[in-house]
Amino acid sequence: MDKVNFYKHKLFLTDITNDEKLKILKRIYNEEILFFAEDYEIKKEWDKISDEQVVKLYDFILKRGIKYITREDEDYPENLVYTYSPPCVLFYKGDIDIIRNGGHNISIIGSRDCTEYGIRVTEFICKKLSDYKVNIISGGARGIDSIAHRCCLEYGGKTISVLGNGLSVCYPRNNRELFKQISNNGCLISEFLPDEPSKACNFPRRNRIIAGLCDTLIVVEGGERSGTSITTTFALNQNKEIFAVPGSIFAPKSKGPNKLMGDGAHTLYDVDVMIERLNLTCITSQKEYNNILKDSNNRLKQIIFKVLTQEPMHINDIIRNVNIDTALIYEVLFELQFKKEIVLLPGNYYARIN
Repeated sequence: MDKVNFYKHKLFLTDITNDEKLKILKRIYNEEILFFAEDYEIKKEWDKISDEQVVKLYDFILKRGIKYITREDEDYPENLVYTYSPPCVLFYKGDIDIIRNGGHNISIIGSRDCTEYGIRVTEFICKKLSDYKVNIISGGARGIDSIAHRCCLEYGGKTISVLGNGLSVCYPRNNRELFKQISNNGCLISEFLPDEPSKACNFPRRNRIIAGLCDTLIVVEGGERSGTSITTTFALNQNKEIFAVPGSIFAPKSKGPNKLMGDGAHTLYDVDVMIERLNLTCITSQKEYNNILKDSNNRLKQIIFKVLTQEPMHINDIIRNVNIDTALIYEVLFELQFKKEIVLLPGNYYARIN
């Protein structure tokens, strides 16, 4: 472990605020003097962390297959840069790149003690969105969060779960298999140390990340004063587009989204209207196009294979016999070489390999 990595892991363990960590992190990356005179209290906490603790954390992360990214890394999620107090570090399992390169990010949030109506709405939204290039983000809790994650996976989508505890802690416990699926087909994220237990004070911090990562927030259910309202406040402060699912004025779980609509959020009365407004990219048509290309490529391989034998054939003779666009021929020949089905010989001659 080099000096920079050692300092980073020590910083993760130091009991100071996130904003204080961001300040020290910048100095670590710039290889500047770590502390100034006014940092006395921070340095006092820093000095409490022993070298053994740093090495133990490093080994623990390595053995558990946990990766991390810091605010100073180039591939840190851009959406989070503009979040209130962006996390100094994100520990993760899975493919964190889908957040930046995988299409429109939509956070779906709602009550833990959700109603049958909330379940049906969440399932319907996720099914409709599965035809579009989107990632579903939620908080991994029971209720609407878990339903959103499960439905997204069921319909072949990518989902990101932002946890209110460390990645080596399973909360809620019955989501163990779900979290395993998410790490294989999406990403599990936490700003907390890997062994951090679930605490009530952690969830508002987690909620700002859920709001920060998304391009659009969908509120399915929630009371007027709940975790859902906290996430919505963060999203509003970042000018995120918010859709609220309307519900009965007599339903306690619909008070939150109903109030949001009164305050100016979009009413999610029709998922197709929301999709049109967001101008989402349909991936079913992209899949069809990819299949056509694949079929065309396979046919071209068959044609070239009929022309080639174990006897070397010059590229000009292949082009003359195949009578197909030259660029495509070179593309397929390269692929066949890569798969070791043909060999390129000196002088631009090709031959099949049996």
